Amino acid sequence: MEERRARRRKRLLDEASNVIADEGVDAIKVRSLSRRAGLNDRYFYESFSNIEALLETLVSARIADALVALSVAAASTSDSSVPTTDSGESIEFATMIEATVASALDIVEDRTVARLMIQSRQYAPLRRLRRLLVDSLVDLTEERGRSQLGDKVVEGKLPGLVATAAMEGVLELIIRWLEGEFKASRSEVQAAAIALITGLEGAVQATNPPRSESVE
Repeated sequence: MEERRARRRKRLLDEASNVIADEGVDAIKVRSLSRRAGLNDRYFYESFSNIEALLETLVSARIADALVALSVAAASTSDSSVPTTDSGESIEFATMIEATVASALDIVEDRTVARLMIQSRQYAPLRRLRRLLVDSLVDLTEERGRSQLGDKVVEGKLPGLVATAAMEGVLELIIRWLEGEFKASRSEVQAAAIALITGLEGAVQATNPPRSESVE
């Protein structure tokens, strides 16, 4: 029985994903979604209390998958050497940011994810999950940054606030690109996102240099 229930739930989620990709979140209705999944309406309520609950489940799963992909992309740079540029910037950290942004753009090539991103301003569950995504990205960036920047990390609340602003800015940039608000290639969007993140990181380092250890 539980196996059959799990299969029905998966069919509903799969069909919801297809509807979002083709028509957007507005098109998800209990009756039509159940019909697409080949189910009676009552089976919808077997798994979900309402459409919002289904959306939360669907988007939470997508975010979890995205965070795994982003974490793998960030970790792929962790075994390289850590040279610095003339300005003292960690090349490894910059490479990690580049890999993470590239992975994010890979993720939004999925049509369902793209629709969810575009409509994340309109629906409460999507807004909440967008905030969760931003917070998770900030945690990932700070964790990797600490491991790669070492004693160059600036302590205090400012880095976290700046990272939040950067991630929100990158998401908004990607959403507006997906909406076709401005014409740009993927490589141009990627370069702009990297510049936003590294530029804000550089501003933090410039205005709040880490304390050097005193020599006794």
